[in-house]
Amino acid sequence: MARALILLRARRIRALLEKISRLSFRPGHRLNADELPKLLSKATRRLIIVDASHGGGASTASVNAENSYLADGWMVCRLGIDSLGTLTLRIQSAVERDAVIERHVVALPSLDLSLFQAIRVDSLEGFVDPFTMANWLAKGAQSGCELFIQWHDHYMICPSHFLLDSQSNYCDVPPDPVCARCLPANNHCQKASLRSVQVTQWRTHWSSVLMSATSVSVFSPSSLNLVRRVWPELPEEKIVVEPHQLPPMATLPDSYSGASNAPIHVAVVGRIGIHKGAAKVLALAQQYRQLPLDNKITVIGTIDINTPNHIVTETGPYDPADLPLLWADRRLDVAWFPSIWPETFSYVLHELMQLGVPILAFDMGAQGDYLKNYRWGRLLKSGSTAAATAVALQELAEDYRMAQEQGSDNQR
Repeated sequence: MARALILLRARRIRALLEKISRLSFRPGHRLNADELPKLLSKATRRLIIVDASHGGGASTASVNAENSYLADGWMVCRLGIDSLGTLTLRIQSAVERDAVIERHVVALPSLDLSLFQAIRVDSLEGFVDPFTMANWLAKGAQSGCELFIQWHDHYMICPSHFLLDSQSNYCDVPPDPVCARCLPANNHCQKASLRSVQVTQWRTHWSSVLMSATSVSVFSPSSLNLVRRVWPELPEEKIVVEPHQLPPMATLPDSYSGASNAPIHVAVVGRIGIHKGAAKVLALAQQYRQLPLDNKITVIGTIDINTPNHIVTETGPYDPADLPLLWADRRLDVAWFPSIWPETFSYVLHELMQLGVPILAFDMGAQGDYLKNYRWGRLLKSGSTAAATAVALQELAEDYRMAQEQGSDNQR
């Protein structure tokens, strides 16, 4: 709700409608206490997915997993929340894929996890009562249900689940006294009541869930390091590094190559909210106003704040399969990945890497992990100015153009 108000005040109606569509849930009956066993009785293998459905890579991975389980004959229940924060349950059978049952859930304890063989946790931020959620998950795992944690954000480390401090900088998980000063004034913790929690207590509570889990899947080395820093007592074999697998991307058509020192056209891809670097995009656009070159920025996707439209254009939602054509049609030169939080994976980043285009990002998280070993990846120190970003993008674009030209010369 807080994010929706921010979008409304900024008159970002397109982004607001997209958010509403992700949280929409067709009203159903309340789930009765004796109803769930009957609904689940048609299947011998039953999975419950816990996902607050914020969109992005976490939702992509969650839906892919759901489809995989259904294909293998499982019955899948999806526990989520609607736009008002009410618990929802969506039940789908592998046998009757079109017969989807949807219910509202009064309280978590009414869902008996002993009825399931497995629990998959994709996204927790947004559920109204996280402490009840933690107790419910730990109890379910301790009753014999396998618990699989997917580390799509850092919610178990801090209620500011992108690890952004009150100044909108990556905090790097400082000592607890620093957290105690930061959290009460931290608007990135969107649920105000959680700003008063003790971070030590918070992490201890989630420790019981992690210790009860069958496995904790992380998608980059940096996430692994964070989990080990906060919970060194977790058995090493419990944490598994397994990057997501992407379908092959279509090849990039013959791309436009401008002359050195020509204006550059910067691509920013995805749904660009505050944590994804919306303010950084605005700052770069303002920096471009001061330069003699007619540099432009195209957001392939949406951005949550207003930007000067003579410098920044916005395509709206896009299909990742169309990314190669969008890149070529708009004559883009270089990708900027302006995310200000330590990403856990990023499908967008890997799609750009598949294209083979030059990419600039801040040196943190999964973006730092993966771009360090990418031919056309460049990294900036977190907190770098818009001026430094402009210089780095210009240099990277010119290096890439020069390599293209040399490649063309060698083929003649």
